Amino acid sequence: MKKLRIEDAIGESLCHDMTGILPGGKKGVVFKRGHVIRESDIPALLDIGKSHIFAWDPAADEIHEDDAALICAAAVCGENISYDKTPAEGKVLMYTDIRGLFCVQRDLLCEINSVGDYTVASLPSYTDVVPGQKLGGIRIIPLVTKRENTKAVQRICADRSVFSVYPYKPLKCGVIITGSEVYYGRIEDKFEPIIHRKIEK
Repeated sequence: MKKLRIEDAIGESLCHDMTGILPGGKKGVVFKRGHVIRESDIPALLDIGKSHIFAWDPAADEIHEDDAALICAAAVCGENISYDKTPAEGKVLMYTDIRGLFCVQRDLLCEINSVGDYTVASLPSYTDVVPGQKLGGIRIIPLVTKRENTKAVQRICADRSVFSVYPYKPLKCGVIITGSEVYYGRIEDKFEPIIHRKIEK
């Protein structure tokens, strides 16, 4: 990544989205990541307060934050977990595909959070989760990171995933209700329906 005066950046590719105030007064993207700067773009860039831009330097051993976050997501997500395929500002969210028990390999998570520029956070291990529930997120802090950092994450997760969701196994269960007052019908048992609802879950 290299910093350039916009006058010297004609023909260069933007490293990230450039935001500004759009017609109507709302903030939004004026130029998308990857846009090749033309001379006609200079007034619009100046209008959003940009006199310099960051352009991609193909010679540098770097990877964009969005790409680095996707590489990490593919490495850390195990069984029954999906993740955003279109990161936003270096952030990817993870979701469970099923109802089950969310499990975290804490030693691996600590290793990944020790790799430069990466931050991975999640729900606690052994959390009961339901389909579509957000499990956590992966974030790259700077705009770019060294390619070696993404390789380090892939090495850490080479043999096992950091996050998995395991489905519950359906089991049979019986309830024995005791008490002669219930047996002889002197009172109605009110406890069995409560136990039934709890066990059914």
